[in-house]
Amino acid sequence: MFSVPDGITVHICVGITDMRKGCYTLASKVKQELRVNPLCGEVFVFLNRTRVQVKLLWFDGDGFALLAKRLEEGTFAVSRDKEGYERLEGVDLNRLLKGVPLNRILYQRKIAKKLHK
Repeated sequence: MFSVPDGITVHICVGITDMRKGCYTLASKVKQELRVNPLCGEVFVFLNRTRVQVKLLWFDGDGFALLAKRLEEGTFAVSRDKEGYERLEGVDLNRLLKGVPLNRILYQRKIAKKLHK
């Protein structure tokens, strides 16, 4: 299982992405739409229309790493009502890849902040 180290920023493209695209096309999409240098070391996540396939793009210092995952049952829990990108932390991406809904992750984070006050 792919695991993102803590502290790495993760960007989820909540729009629809064609899963036939390779690392250079996805890197170009990051540069044009997000206006972030894809060589920055952050992880970029792309989902297909039905939310059963995901691709992760990450520049690890030597070159691009492209990870693809396809679910046999269920879907990745990312809402479709937004356009653009959503920022996450590495721990949130690991939970997303295991099937935990993003709204539940954000809800848990809000509770944790209230407990620390």
